Formats: sequence, C-alpha cells, structure tokens
Amino acid sequence: MQEKLRSVLKVGAPMVGYSTANILVGGSFYIIGLYFMMFLTEVEGLSFAQASSVVLVSRVWDAVIDPFMGLVTDRTRTRFGRRRPYYLLGIIPVIVTYLSLWNSYGISNERSTEKMLYFIFAYVAFTTACSLVAVPHDSLMPEIAPEYSLRVHYNSMTYIFNSVGMLSSFALTTAMFGFSETERFTPELKSKFMLMGLALGIFFAVPLVITFFSTKEKDWRNIPKPELNPREVFWEYRSALKNRAFRQFTLLNMVNYLCINIWSTGQPYFIKYVGRIDNKLNLVNTYDGAGQMAGFPLNYYLSLKLGKQAPARLLTPLMLIALAISFFITPKLGVENPQLVFYVQVAATMLFKFGYSGMGMMPSTIFPDTTDVDELITGQRREGVLSACKTFTTQAMIGLGQAMFGWICTAFGVAPASDDLYQTETAIVGLRVGYAIVPALLVALSIYLSRRYKMKKADLELIQRVVAEKKETGTVVVSPKEKQLLESISGQRFENMWIGRPAVQTEAEPV
Repeated sequence: MQEKLRSVLKVGAPMVGYSTANILVGGSFYIIGLYFMMFLTEVEGLSFAQASSVVLVSRVWDAVIDPFMGLVTDRTRTRFGRRRPYYLLGIIPVIVTYLSLWNSYGISNERSTEKMLYFIFAYVAFTTACSLVAVPHDSLMPEIAPEYSLRVHYNSMTYIFNSVGMLSSFALTTAMFGFSETERFTPELKSKFMLMGLALGIFFAVPLVITFFSTKEKDWRNIPKPELNPREVFWEYRSALKNRAFRQFTLLNMVNYLCINIWSTGQPYFIKYVGRIDNKLNLVNTYDGAGQMAGFPLNYYLSLKLGKQAPARLLTPLMLIALAISFFITPKLGVENPQLVFYVQVAATMLFKFGYSGMGMMPSTIFPDTTDVDELITGQRREGVLSACKTFTTQAMIGLGQAMFGWICTAFGVAPASDDLYQTETAIVGLRVGYAIVPALLVALSIYLSRRYKMKKADLELIQRVVAEKKETGTVVVSPKEKQLLESISGQRFENMWIGRPAVQTEAEPV
C-alpha cells in the first residue's frame, strides 16, 4: 500500500507542481473576459469602439513578443533549465501590470482618448508579462511528459488548475462586487476594481514560485545554443506552419478561442440589457464555471478511452442547443418575470460551458503531439517556437473576440452605461448577433474542424519510434503504409523531411 502511494505521489506531485502555474493562465484572462469590456465601457467611460481598440492593439503586440519569447527560451542556458527561470522573472511584472490593467490612476472619464491610450499601454504590458511566463510554460510540458498517455494526464491536470484559477479568482472578485446581488457597474466602483487588480495580481504570481520549485528540468549550461540568424527567424515560424497537424491544431484553437471570447464578452451585456437581471451577473457566472467543471470527468474518460478528439466531437454540439435557448430571453420577459429569465439564463449558460469543456479540451491535449510531428519534419525539438505560435494565436483570438463584440455593438447602436437599461430594438438584435448568432457559426465550424483531425495514439508512437531510430542509427526502416501515414500527418513528402534524409530503407508490404 505504501509502495503504491509512493508511486502515485512520484507521478502526481510533478503534475500538480507544473500545473499550478496555470492558475495565472486560466484565472487572469478569465476575469478579463468576464469584466474588462464592461469595466472599460461602464466604469471608465470608453465607447465600444475605444474599448475594442484597447483589446485589439494589445494583441497585435503579441505578433512581436510571443515569437521573440519562443526563440529566447529555446536558447536560454541555465542550471535551472531553459524554461524554469522565467517563472521567477515573471512574478513582479505580473503583479504590477495586472494592477495597472484595472486602474486608470486618476485619468478622468472626460479625457477618453488619453484614457484609451493608457489602457492600451497597460494591456500591452500585461500581455508581455504573461508571455514571459506562458510561452516557456507551454514549451516545458512536451519535454517533461513525452508519452501519449502521460500527456493526457498532464493536460487533464492543467485543465483542472485552469479551472481552479478561474473559480478562485472569480470568488475573490465576487467578494468585492457581490455574489447573489451584484453591484451595478458604474464609475463609483473604480476603487474596488483597483483593489481587485492588486489582489489578483498577487494571487496569480504566487503559483509561479510553486511551479519553479516543484518542476524539474535538466541543466542546460553545457548544451550548445542553436545559432540565431535574424534572417532565419521568419523561417522558424513559417516552417512551423508546414506541419499539417500543427496547422489543423492552430485553426481549431483559433476558432475555439474566438467563439468563447465573443460569447463571454457579450454575456454581461446580454444579461444586463436583454435579460434585465444584471444584479444576478455573478450568480450566473458561478453556474457558468460549474458547467465547465462538470464536464471534466467525462472529458478525461473520453480522451483516454476514445481518443483526444472524442470530447470535442461529442460535447460541442450541446453549445448550439444552449445558444438556441437564449432566444427565449427578451427584455419584456426580463421586466415581467426576472426569476424565470434567471433560470433560463442559468440553464443556457451551464449547457454552453459543459459543451465548451469538450470543445476546449481537444486542442490542449493534441498540441504536445504536434511538437513530435515538427521533430519528424525538422529533426529539432522546437517546443518554444510552436508554443510561441500557440500563445500568439490564443491571445490574438482573445483580443479579437472582445473587439468583435464591441464592433457589433457599435454597428447596431448599443449604448454603453445606460442607467435605465433601455436599448433600441436594433441594439437588442445586435446583442443577439454578438452573443448567440456569431458564436453559433463558430461552433459549427469547430465541429467540422475537430472531425478533420485524424492523429491517434498509435500514430504518435510510430512517430516517436522512427525519430528515435533515426537519431540512433542515422536511418529508418518503414513500410509503404507507414510512410504514407507519416506523410498524411505531416503534410510533407517523406523524402523532403528530416526523417527521410539522407537515405531510407523501405521494406516491402507483405503479400
């Protein structure tokens, strides 16, 4: 019994330690997705167009910082490893920038252009601080969890800690703004948002210390750095997209993040102006998190038993049903029967997030496998490059999703900070378009993309076997069927990949 317990702890403790940093990744952007647009428009007095500019410009910056961080972390050489030092380097920047994200430092609402420029700077600073940690963190996982099943376990644990970050940061937020009766967001809440930013900044920084000390990485000081030719930087990232498995992952990941961020940005406005139950915002968000957490055990089981694609293929269609339910909510019903609206909103929200738990799990579990496909093509371990591409597209879709909802509201004439909760009929249509119709189209696209991804456990084992064989002997022996499979997964001709050069023996298929 003691031996079994020690064995479990030997495997489980490193997973918990590594995944603790996901409290920052999951929690910080969850709160941004829930409240930041509302904070900018309802509290700080920016227009939808200005608020959209804030979130979009900050994501453009990721086009510079994420690829840069990928190259830097791949070339870092310390006794602590290539990735771990950045957990400590990110602590102070995370605290300072998250505070600044929720504090305009006395800039009045009348100086809206200055305020917009300030929040662009604050958001850029936070995305930089987050990239300083997130890119090395994502890059480390394929190295410490090389096997297919172990990666499922690690990804499941990071999923749990993403949810822990979401729920715990939400609990801290509701302690300030109310739980069962949420305060209406007005300029009078500026000081509370500032305190929230400071508290959460500290809360998100502490897990970085835990992950640093509980995660092991080999000493990289005596391992030569790959040369960095500035002219080759563009090639590094362009070559990553030659990997068909990585292209499929990237497109699926982008669609999923765009969908969830348009929906989550729109939910507070939908609840306030269509449902007329803005005093129940935090209570609805509680059920939101519960719906997503409820899907975890099923997703974990499906990933292990039926493959990493199964959660997305089976659960994502539930999101379409949830979006259809939201059309029963109207401003008139919200005035006449707010309790009924609350129940309908909770049902739709929980079903949507339960479906999203499957939609969101598939990209996180298949990403590490795409780094092995990249090694098949290039002969190099480039987790940093692929992680940088992943982080950039993820953060870009978060910003684009928030901005798109703002643009839709602007186009349909939604008026922010409306004290009497009145919106024109055209504005109500716009809120439905942003909250339900556009996300429904993206859900349908995600279902299609998830069915196109074909890589399975046996395929990954084949890739890892031939890569190990090539490194050990300088050549590989594959059957024509295996060769065809490797070409299908990678999207490259076998002879054009590192695995197929310089000489390959191909055994004949048995008759």
